[in-house]
Amino acid sequence: MAEFSRSGPILPWRAVLACCDGMSNTGKLFVGILILAIVAPLTWIAWRGPSTGESSEREDDVADLDANVSNPTFARHIAPLMYDRCAVCHRPGEAAPFSLLSYDDVAKRSEQILEVTRSRYMPPWQPEPGHLEFVGERRLTDGQLATLAAWVEQGMPEGDRDELPPRPEWSDDWQLGEPDLVITMPEVYTLPAEGQDVFRNFVLPIPVATTRYVRAVELRPGNKRIVHHASMFVDRSRSTRLLDKRDPEPGFEGMEVGDARYPDGHFLGWTPGKTPDPGVPGISWRVDPGADLVLQLHMLPGGKPERIQASVGLYFDREPRTSRRAYTLFLKADEQLDIPAGESHFRTSESFRLPIDVEALIIYPHAHYLGKEVRAVAALPDGGELELLTIKDWDFNWQDSYRYQQPVGLPKGTTISMRWVFDNSADNPRNPSHPPQRVGYGNRSTDEMSHLYLQVLLQNGREENLMKLAEYQQRLAKHPGDWASHTQLGRALESLNRLAEAMAAYRAAIRLKPDYALARQSLALALAAQGKPAEALEQLEVAVRLNPDDSRARFRLAHALNGDGQTARTVQEYREVTQRDPYFAEAHNNLAWLLATSGDAELRDPDAAVRHAAMACELVGNREAAYLDTSAAAYAAQGDFAAAVATAERARRLAVDGGQDALAKEIERSVKRYERQLPPWQPKETEPPPEPDRRRP
Repeated sequence: MAEFSRSGPILPWRAVLACCDGMSNTGKLFVGILILAIVAPLTWIAWRGPSTGESSEREDDVADLDANVSNPTFARHIAPLMYDRCAVCHRPGEAAPFSLLSYDDVAKRSEQILEVTRSRYMPPWQPEPGHLEFVGERRLTDGQLATLAAWVEQGMPEGDRDELPPRPEWSDDWQLGEPDLVITMPEVYTLPAEGQDVFRNFVLPIPVATTRYVRAVELRPGNKRIVHHASMFVDRSRSTRLLDKRDPEPGFEGMEVGDARYPDGHFLGWTPGKTPDPGVPGISWRVDPGADLVLQLHMLPGGKPERIQASVGLYFDREPRTSRRAYTLFLKADEQLDIPAGESHFRTSESFRLPIDVEALIIYPHAHYLGKEVRAVAALPDGGELELLTIKDWDFNWQDSYRYQQPVGLPKGTTISMRWVFDNSADNPRNPSHPPQRVGYGNRSTDEMSHLYLQVLLQNGREENLMKLAEYQQRLAKHPGDWASHTQLGRALESLNRLAEAMAAYRAAIRLKPDYALARQSLALALAAQGKPAEALEQLEVAVRLNPDDSRARFRLAHALNGDGQTARTVQEYREVTQRDPYFAEAHNNLAWLLATSGDAELRDPDAAVRHAAMACELVGNREAAYLDTSAAAYAAQGDFAAAVATAERARRLAVDGGQDALAKEIERSVKRYERQLPPWQPKETEPPPEPDRRRP
């Protein structure tokens, strides 16, 4: 790649971006690579992870640049800065197209580096200074900029090479050490050579047999050249598997991730050069058997097809989970988004009053390409004001989460407010529409969002429920017609054992939107808890009619039908669930149990029972005692009592190892029956009823 002369002209960055208007994606990519080859994106980490020995010394050297250095040299003053701020990306094997480890590498790009750092375009650090401090701030100080300028103006002296600090060393292995579990994209994905930015989601099953708690996550993207950034979510509903199945290519397209969520108040993300967060022992997030990790990759086509197969390392918590937990306060003003074409200063805002004392840990703003400014403020009960975050030049491409240097105590009664400004004019070089178009809320990058996430630390589960309750009560005070918030309010009330109020909230949601199936499902569960199965069944029937593709609603309907004695319809609904969602392990298990044990000979189907039981066991890694017990019953129904005994013994051992004593005793009784070659549907008149702790209809 040709080098620019140090004396050559340097274009203002907004002008460079504007020059890309009308180019093909390949053309834009070429300009982007050319820019990268000039400026060295001084990317630094957002969390200080494991060091390699000399990091603290380098940090001291970099700190010295804040002093007034009259005769700087590369060896003594500039190399420490390059090593500390640039080389994390600009080294062999990383995302940047060239290295910045040597004097020659830096000297031939010196004026360009000086220009982009002076303009604050680089390093890519968006928060304004002068407020709370964040971990791993990438912004250069005035003293560091002055030292860079003096070095360039004085002819870039190399200095005494004996004064060079040791070159940093990076491990090509996992930065946090060997993970407890590595999950990999099931298939290789090939990014097309041409086209716009690609947001694609890949579903990675998490093969755990029992509930585990995850302290930290590390992503290895596999092809760093094409990945701009990544987000990771957890799907406990399996809905994203269906989205994946409907797309003919690996994964599925877009920014919408179904029912997947950030897990238990934790942000999971990756950007080039970012060291993974090692987490806090005892404050972890839960992963259950059957859950999936959804990896969303933002990728940039580069003129030729590129293959990618990313892996994610999970680090389990070695310490018992404490009562303290992370909670994500979510402020959104999406309903205010209706930005006229040409409008350069469109505003949105939202606020929340804390019902309890909290400690703020991480803040994460989110908008798309029209975002211009964002400000987050905490109005304290004593009348004071605390600036939580200010960004005056928002750039969607450099979005990030920011961890405070120290937890920020926010007392009960504090009002947290979010204010966004959007620019939908032709003067916005990041505007994806030319000419500008009216823009509203949506999940495409050409739509807009107005969000602020604040991760706070709570003391216990009750505080979590109080936060949820306050969040939806305050939202409904401003937006009483928000049926979704009525439903979420009901769930919060139900978690606080305020069942009557919860049911009233669900009914309010249904009055506002009679076809809102989720509210009907929630009401049905509350009715069942109140001992009103007939009313619960009625609501579930309606929910399934409203949304026939909702496998969870059908599963709940099947469960209710079985309780009502409608076994034939129960079997029919479970069959429908397994056809629509072949990854629904519990549905396979429940269907297999009925097909193996039903007293109705017309309903029994031992061969199908064996198939469904095998699928259920496979989906949970053959580590669920109740599922193996179902498989044993299916073998017995088929007449293969040897397989039934062997499988039941495996199930009993798993139950004992897992502390499921009641289930283990029940399985032991089944073993004795199979040894006597008694079929599973034969009445157990002389035996006590099984304990109600198993996953069965």
